[in-house]
Amino acid sequence: MDSMAEWPTTTVGRHVERQTEKVSITPGLEYETMGVRWYGKGAYRRSASRPQTKTLSRAREGDFVFCRIDAQKGPFAVVPAALDGALVTNEFPLYSVDPTALDARFLVLWFLNQSTLDKTGRLRDGRDGRARWKEPDFEAWPIPHPPAPVQSRIADVIASVDEAISATESEAERLAVILKIRRAALANNAIYAEVSAHTAFDIRLGRMRSPQRATGPSMTPYLRSANIGYDVLRLDDVLSMDFNERERERYALQYGDVLVSEGSAGADAVGMPAAWHSEIEGPVCFQNTLLRYRAVEGRSTPAFVRHWCLWAYESGTFRDVAPEGVNIKHIGDKRARAMAVRLPGVDEQHAIVAELDPLSEAVESLRDEASRLRVARAALLDALLTRKVEISV
Repeated sequence: MDSMAEWPTTTVGRHVERQTEKVSITPGLEYETMGVRWYGKGAYRRSASRPQTKTLSRAREGDFVFCRIDAQKGPFAVVPAALDGALVTNEFPLYSVDPTALDARFLVLWFLNQSTLDKTGRLRDGRDGRARWKEPDFEAWPIPHPPAPVQSRIADVIASVDEAISATESEAERLAVILKIRRAALANNAIYAEVSAHTAFDIRLGRMRSPQRATGPSMTPYLRSANIGYDVLRLDDVLSMDFNERERERYALQYGDVLVSEGSAGADAVGMPAAWHSEIEGPVCFQNTLLRYRAVEGRSTPAFVRHWCLWAYESGTFRDVAPEGVNIKHIGDKRARAMAVRLPGVDEQHAIVAELDPLSEAVESLRDEASRLRVARAALLDALLTRKVEISV
């Protein structure tokens, strides 16, 4: 197998030219400028603002652009046709690229390769953590220099994978919109009588964390608001504290319980719910940053509780019952119990879940597929750039 060394190397500066087209700024006026998203997510038009400089630079379609701030996070892009003529601050250097020697898309892919991102991060860290990665760094950077047709072919292959990822993500989002619409219609249907939430569900606020319980004879994993995402649990950082036998019985989670973020400084996180499906063995409890919703036998089912909590979050109902605080909005145990629930009978709940669950599973499946494609893309890009996989042109 040929090795990477068989491709000649060059420096970026030999094949690019700094763009210096300047536009004078009228003090006091607002201007739209262009930004670059992290991790190769492309250039975009930013909201209008008043520049703090006397001039801005004008971007042209096909220019290579990067952000000098946090270069280790991949803020590299090619200016698209839709942003031809866009203005940028001096934090976004612009370069025209010699197309006979270098495909600008290949250049973006090289700087987005994980090994390159790691090197740019080490360079920044070696400067006492200074975030800016400046033009001389970029221009002096060594890159492999395969023939231009090979560069373009690599860029085309990765672009095809990107299109597949984008299509999968778009399909997931469209289906998620349909799911939300159906959930709103079914989980809060006006044909059902209103009852108080405490009669529909078993609701409990978690136990307060205290320094005295940081150690003890009955250390038990517990979940807190940081572990709750939008219909997903984040279990990479689960803490433990001492729960005695009585507390374990009171606060232990059961399969199908729904955990709701009780409060947050960010309005988007208030009421965020996720279901517990015994992902961790043994007793697992919960902190008082969470409300636990549990089905009541003969009144509600675990699957319906999940969809109702998701509706209450998506509709803003949880957020609306949380009064404005100094720093954090709290739902509160009493307010949660007093919320109105339009409660179908158990048979109707089963029918509602039978419609919503397949939609929910389809959305999750599509998002999982997009995640797998992103992993495959990273592996493919590395293989192409290191010539573990040869490409024909």
